[in-house]
Amino acid sequence: MHKEVKAAIITGFCTLLVGVIGGSAVTNYFISNNNENNNQNNNSQSISLIINGAEVQVRPDELQATLDSLQGQINQLRAENESLTANAKTQPTTTRPTTPDPPDPNEISIFSLNPVNKGSWDPNKGALEDSLGNTYSTVPYIAISDRSGWAEYYTQGKYSRIKGKVAPHKDLRQDLVVQLKIYADDLLKYSSVEIARKTLPFDFDVEIKDAQFIKIEVIEIQFAYGFPSPAVLIMDMVLVK
Repeated sequence: MHKEVKAAIITGFCTLLVGVIGGSAVTNYFISNNNENNNQNNNSQSISLIINGAEVQVRPDELQATLDSLQGQINQLRAENESLTANAKTQPTTTRPTTPDPPDPNEISIFSLNPVNKGSWDPNKGALEDSLGNTYSTVPYIAISDRSGWAEYYTQGKYSRIKGKVAPHKDLRQDLVVQLKIYADDLLKYSSVEIARKTLPFDFDVEIKDAQFIKIEVIEIQFAYGFPSPAVLIMDMVLVK
């Protein structure tokens, strides 16, 4: 390699070299060939750097050794960084337990009240699975048995609405069809769709403002022979102030 090319390469590395040898920013520099004997090995030639007024002599082989050392350190740091990144990906993440939302003070589960009258109405009994294979978490619910069931509650005019979710029970007979009805002071306020095994789960939200008594009833509208079995799941039924 010609000396001019050598000088150009070394010039490109000068800034990096300053950091290695402890100098500050190079304000000006020049490169000179102190060896006028062209027959000597290029590695024995020294490079003169002027750094902030101080002259520093560096041989190309020393410069190359320094750069090789720096490259080795860079490679080692890169490998350590890749190792740390890989370990971070394999470490299990810590999931904080979720805190359930506090109950709404304006809502109350209807199952927290004692019914004034009832028939085939036993809360939290029976499987929590519907005819379509959906399963539900443990929630206040009623599994209406004997094909029909009902309950009447004294609400004292404190609530404006009643709402909940309905689904056909997994044991609902194939040819049985039922319907949910809700009364406020003996006035019919709501009639659901007909509920059979193919009925999708649905929600209801019914206005009952100022009602003293609320009646929830599941009636049979298409008879099916056989022993009594659960027909309908009514879940998360709450009274809203």
